Amino acid sequence: MRRIALTVRADAVEDVLDRLLPLLPQGVHPADVDDGVELAIYGGDVPGDRLETLAGDALLAIDEQDAPDDPRERRRRFGRTWEV
Repeated sequence: MRRIALTVRADAVEDVLDRLLPLLPQGVHPADVDDGVELAIYGGDVPGDRLETLAGDALLAIDEQDAPDDPRERRRRFGRTWEV
């Protein structure tokens, strides 16, 4: 399984999601990062360069890597924790 993470400007997240979500029925996993918002996509049939084009000038970075098929292992590697 592939994981593609697009980091976009925080002020452009809604616009980028409006373009991405119709093509990604499996959803997008957003997370705040230092320089914007990371939108992680697992699996899917849309190639990274197409996602890059859809993000447009809001794109700050893109990262593609292999992700484990096991959801618990994905959560361990890529999940975020919250302090309560």
